[in-house]
Amino acid sequence: RHVAEMVADDAADPWFAEDKIEHFFACFFIALISYQVTIHHSLFIGCQGYIRAVIAFSISICVGALKELADYTQWFFDGDASYKDFVWDVFGALAAMVVIVVLERYHWPEKSRALAQNWCGIGRTRASEREVDVEEHLSLNSTSPA
Repeated sequence: RHVAEMVADDAADPWFAEDKIEHFFACFFIALISYQVTIHHSLFIGCQGYIRAVIAFSISICVGALKELADYTQWFFDGDASYKDFVWDVFGALAAMVVIVVLERYHWPEKSRALAQNWCGIGRTRASEREVDVEEHLSLNSTSPA
């Protein structure tokens, strides 16, 4: 498409429309779900909250950017690319970050600290103690009642 066509389409694409709400909430929930995955996935255990938040934000923004790229190239969708849609994607991801920061700061600090201590061995003196704990956990869970 030519720039003139994109400018003409810009006038027909309002800042406040139903699709903008969809973009906002799609990236909002993608960021929240991504954050929850980073909390519980073994790859991210022990990561600090802000690192998990940056990962979740990045995933959400990448999904929004890929959607707009697909609209621009007409790969999968019969939509029109819009920078306004992407701006709403960013707003949704930022709103999710605000929720995450508030929850991490005021609601989850004990849970995050407990997860780090239990899974990463923070505060332990030797790595072998963690290995013993894992072996004990596995042996306790492998026994079945007769």
